[in-house]
Amino acid sequence: MEYRELGTTGIEVSTIGLGTEHLPPQPEVMADIVAVATEAGANFIDVLQIDPTGDGAYIWNGLGPLIREYREKLVLSCHWGIGYLYDLDSCKRTFPEALKHVGNDHIEVAMMTMVGEPGRTGDWLDASLKELERYKRDGHIGCIAASMHDVGAALDVVNTGAIEALMFAVNLTQHDDERQQALYRACEAHDVGLIAMKPFSAGLLLQVEGEPTSISPLQCLDYVLAQPVATVVPGVRNAEEMRASLRFHTASGKAKDHTPALATVYQELAGHCVHCRKCMPCPLGIDITSIIAMMNWARDGVQDWIKGMYDAQRVKPSACDRCGACLQPCDFDVDILGVMYRATELFEPTA
Repeated sequence: MEYRELGTTGIEVSTIGLGTEHLPPQPEVMADIVAVATEAGANFIDVLQIDPTGDGAYIWNGLGPLIREYREKLVLSCHWGIGYLYDLDSCKRTFPEALKHVGNDHIEVAMMTMVGEPGRTGDWLDASLKELERYKRDGHIGCIAASMHDVGAALDVVNTGAIEALMFAVNLTQHDDERQQALYRACEAHDVGLIAMKPFSAGLLLQVEGEPTSISPLQCLDYVLAQPVATVVPGVRNAEEMRASLRFHTASGKAKDHTPALATVYQELAGHCVHCRKCMPCPLGIDITSIIAMMNWARDGVQDWIKGMYDAQRVKPSACDRCGACLQPCDFDVDILGVMYRATELFEPTA
């Protein structure tokens, strides 16, 4: 296993880590995954679920004992807020609970979640930083980080010097995106350690509409680790997926060479949104990428939480005037206007 320093924090992380977003609720499966990861020398675990007494209980019930068992070998990231549970009162309540579950009342990385999204800028960000700085002074956290989805917002936060690490999507779909390169340069200039999430673009780089692409997991990881990142955190569902990522360090150069994938990625993913957000901002204020995500989630039915997210949108797709401003920047020829129309039909049948 290769290790890199996380920025200038002095924290050494394995280049292949573990993302927990897709862990199944079976404790025995979690145990297998963590055993495989630690035996290979992987030490970085990002725990997305933050509420050990609420929605995240299934993760902490299975993962908590494993974290405590392997604690001396691990570099642990825990989140300050998640999804809808990000208001300051919720963060102040859940974060101490997570600290109790790790075994030594200390985590190496405190991760503010989805900074830059609605409600997670300005006063919320300032207040969150003050809280986490207090935790750091008291010795409960090693460094302060942020997970983000928007390049422009990430650049703004990195350039303030307020964070020591950034978790951001890094994958083949961005290989010629100058905005992404600018973000890498800013991280290096401000000594911000980069944690790469979504190395497979939520699986889209490997499988499109049920059919495998010509791109392999090894090629995806080779591209990511060729960028100035400290670690990459694939979200795995079982021990075999963990092994597949860990094979990166024993695979031949030819097997993992990502160069051929660069020539095919646009063709392979044509018509599919990779959430690069180049289509934004919409002149009317529609959150295009969020609407596309909701339509993907609703393929098997509109659950209440999806409808709730849609209803909370400040400007809904029904406002779309088909100006087409979103189409030209899209590298993957997504039928954005069609998606906006279908979203209106699905979520606002009387609009």
